[in-house]
Amino acid sequence: MSMTRREALAFMTSTIGMGAMAMPALAKTPEGGAKVDVGKDTEPEEETPAEEEPVEEEVEETEPVTDDTDPRLTQATHNQRGNSDPQEPFVVMHISDVHGDAEALERAASWADAHSALLDDVVATGDLATSQFSDGMRFWKKVEGAKPILTCIGNHDVFESTETKKVYDKVSVADAADQYIDSFVRYWGDIDHEDGTTWYAKDYPERSVRLVVLDCMLYLGEKSATEAADQNGWLEETLADAREKGYTVVVAEHYPLAEASMVECSWAPFDRKFAYGPFLAQDVSDRVQAFIDAGGKFACYLCGHTHCDGAHILPSHPEQFALTVPCTSDAADQAAWGDMDRSQDATRDAFNVVMVDTANGLIKVIRIGADRDLALQHRSTLCWDYRRHRLVHAD
Repeated sequence: MSMTRREALAFMTSTIGMGAMAMPALAKTPEGGAKVDVGKDTEPEEETPAEEEPVEEEVEETEPVTDDTDPRLTQATHNQRGNSDPQEPFVVMHISDVHGDAEALERAASWADAHSALLDDVVATGDLATSQFSDGMRFWKKVEGAKPILTCIGNHDVFESTETKKVYDKVSVADAADQYIDSFVRYWGDIDHEDGTTWYAKDYPERSVRLVVLDCMLYLGEKSATEAADQNGWLEETLADAREKGYTVVVAEHYPLAEASMVECSWAPFDRKFAYGPFLAQDVSDRVQAFIDAGGKFACYLCGHTHCDGAHILPSHPEQFALTVPCTSDAADQAAWGDMDRSQDATRDAFNVVMVDTANGLIKVIRIGADRDLALQHRSTLCWDYRRHRLVHAD
């Protein structure tokens, strides 16, 4: 029997789960003996009660409530009281910077599979490969449950470092599309995508949300100017169509918005800035701002690259809010330059569940895994009001 997402949430967070099916009891007489069918002219025979051997009642086995039962998931889907027809939130699991770590990816994919009734999708915001495309995506294809994860391009996926400069288009756009995008689109459902390109969009009509996935590396390459212009034109058309349909837009891409753009809360790095770039290209932010100024509904960016959390705005346009997430990889050379304490097995994983509550104009973030940074700041939940552009809550 299939369950709705709301039913699945209630089931997961209950203390007894489905419970045992009650066994039908025998009909009893007032005296407690077995009921006998008696004819009109027949007197009931007296029977000497016999001692019955105790019978073990068969109870249907149920799955135990596991440690990953999390009441925050139910609380975050709560809608405003008095709303007779509430819009359920768009729920996405956000991972990033896997860096070829198949074991960490396997754990993230397993969590997503176990909670599939709650999630609309899973998105990985770049740096999927170990280093400079050297491993392609062979490891990704081998990890059970990884293929349905929506992917986008990060710097490690397509660039190489030399002694003099960084080359951001070592891998051609066509090759990047073939390895990271085109090989997986058949697992992603109905998406707006053209083969050979590294950008696409996916609609969630029941949530009134459009997810736009961009390749921000195109703006840094020396040979990708044509593709960057093509992405810009496509982005303008895609945003305009979303505005006409009344869809709220979420943009997924690799780079954060700007240096020293942090919202003052525990979900920001303890030094309150990103000490490294590059940052999101103005080609994108200008088009998103034009969409907002024309009456479009914009929720947030989902980003990677930093290997640490970030809740930040674009200083010149505070309507543009972004979330970064710690790296999925827990390898020492990757997780070490993030800001989460992931030194023990129980805290080695770190990814987010992001809910876009279009009924109330809220972005709700739930940390799964490591929840203390190196400065002992706690990161459990965050709520951002994307209509009024203000922080509601963070802990």
